[in-house]
Amino acid sequence: MKRVLGPIVLALLSVLLTVACSQGTTPTPPAPTATSIPKPTPVALFPLSVTDSNGKTVVFTKPPERIVAIDTATVEILFLLGEGRRVVGTHDFVSYPPETKDIAKLGGAFALNFEKMVALQPDLVYIFFDRFLPDIQKLGVPVLYLKSPATLSEVADRIRLLGKVVGKPDQGEKLAQDFLGAIKSAQDKVAGVKEGPRLYHDASPDWWTSGTGSLTSEIFAILKAKNIFDDISGYKQVTPEQIVARDPQVIVSVHSDGPSRIKAEVALQGLTAVKEGKILFVDPDLLSVPGPRLVQGIQQVAQFLYPDLFPR
Repeated sequence: MKRVLGPIVLALLSVLLTVACSQGTTPTPPAPTATSIPKPTPVALFPLSVTDSNGKTVVFTKPPERIVAIDTATVEILFLLGEGRRVVGTHDFVSYPPETKDIAKLGGAFALNFEKMVALQPDLVYIFFDRFLPDIQKLGVPVLYLKSPATLSEVADRIRLLGKVVGKPDQGEKLAQDFLGAIKSAQDKVAGVKEGPRLYHDASPDWWTSGTGSLTSEIFAILKAKNIFDDISGYKQVTPEQIVARDPQVIVSVHSDGPSRIKAEVALQGLTAVKEGKILFVDPDLLSVPGPRLVQGIQQVAQFLYPDLFPR
């Protein structure tokens, strides 16, 4: 009997498989067992500890909701992070972005309206100079004092820090990387320049200029321009005679009337920059405010120095 049933069973199985294939169906394999992949544990951002410029630790248990920022760069960064709504007060000279026109103004470096500051009920006052630090601390208002960044790298670090303070570390990191990337792009474009032009930075109408240790000097160095006063430190007042002796090939002025004033200065008529009309005006904020818009200043100066490498 077993010998008879064996061939019959095999024949039936063969018929069934033939029918299944002819109908376009195939046996469904068993569903694979899902493997559980553990998700990374998110790192808690708060409490966040920040060391101020006096070495004091300021602890944030949550992002501040009402910020008085007595610092132009901080206001610009917060708006670029999409957190401008947190800024409830600033100093009198902030004008960018345009939305800042509706923000309460509290004075400047020589006078602050503390009564108005308290009335705004801030949960953070950010300030870049320590002149009024003791007065603000007496008000019982949380205060973070950080000196302005002195280098482009420090600007990127400040962007990252502010991103963390408002609970947006990823956005802060991206903004910092975009900032550094734009600078690197400009450096790459001038990599083949062996020697850039001699440059005079017209920092004020009274012949003040910048030397080493300033953001502007770093910007000029990145673009391989030779600052004719790179032997001084910081900012210093010079004379027209000193400028003539160093004969700049280009002049970058941060005053709207700078080009016309320089052209009208009798003592400067023989300068190479004046004779060739190589005088550029750049909005001072784009070369001095330590924030993301510095890349715009770099771009403008680069286009002026090397129009072939930086076409408009």
